[in-house]
Amino acid sequence: MKHPIWKEFRWQLLLLASVLLVVFVASGWQGAGYIGVGSVAQQVLTNQTSPTTTSPVRNVGQSAHWLEYCTGTLTGIDIRLEASFDATTWFPITDDSRVFNSVAGKCTVLEAGGYYPNVRVNLLAISGGGAGVSAFYYGAISPITGSGAGVTALRSIKNVSTLEANSMTLFSTFTSSASVTNPAINATILALFNAAGAATAKSTYLGKATLSCSAACNVAIFTISDSGTGCATVTPANLNGLASTFGVSAATTGVFTAPCGGANPTAVTALFKEIDLAANQPFTIDLAGVIDPPLTQGIVIKAGAALGAGNMTAAVSWYEQ
Repeated sequence: MKHPIWKEFRWQLLLLASVLLVVFVASGWQGAGYIGVGSVAQQVLTNQTSPTTTSPVRNVGQSAHWLEYCTGTLTGIDIRLEASFDATTWFPITDDSRVFNSVAGKCTVLEAGGYYPNVRVNLLAISGGGAGVSAFYYGAISPITGSGAGVTALRSIKNVSTLEANSMTLFSTFTSSASVTNPAINATILALFNAAGAATAKSTYLGKATLSCSAACNVAIFTISDSGTGCATVTPANLNGLASTFGVSAATTGVFTAPCGGANPTAVTALFKEIDLAANQPFTIDLAGVIDPPLTQGIVIKAGAALGAGNMTAAVSWYEQ
């Protein structure tokens, strides 16, 4: 015959075993790791077709954050993860992720690290035929294990040039290119001209000029005091693909190229000249620091010597502010 104390102890063991079983079943037999009680996962956007900010995601103390978003056929999207300590003032914890001309089913992942009591998704812009975006948030109580599968965290962002920074934040960053076949000496290849009295009175901050020829050639870059007459015009391409979404896409700087039916732009002072290029060998010149205010000033890329059989090509980037 067993002692009554043993019977009581046996019931205590059975009770403890039952409690442990309930805990393991409730947690799906997982620990407090990436998939267990220390993680959170939820869908935050479902076929969203217009800009929006989501409600804060569920907070379980996570310090690693991932956002996976999948798109339909879009012409442009701008999305990021944001955080807040007071649920009022929000700041980005990832770079903006931008995708242009997306194919259906394309997915991208953003990653961020650090504990924040409030985390949300900010869909800043989306465009393209009504196609939407769906997004899923995942968080875990653990440090992130690498630099991320998608966009680098904003707090460790790489250094970027002024032009790159403005193309990401402003809608007034542009590039233009032109190619002229068999240009004569002094023929205009590409000219940028900031006219007086421009509607927005913006200055032109030059970026890089890339030059190339299909045969050995000579190229010169000059400042100019007018836009010439009868020259062909070029529509600049906005480097921020979402500019048209916000209705800001036109450049105030005039861009001209050959043929000039009346007269080439008047060259004033040479910035660079006698640049000899080998055939099919692009050459890039950094024009950062050259600023053209809206006072009838600009630059022109010209053929320093005639190119009898071949094409001379030039491309220039700039932003306006």
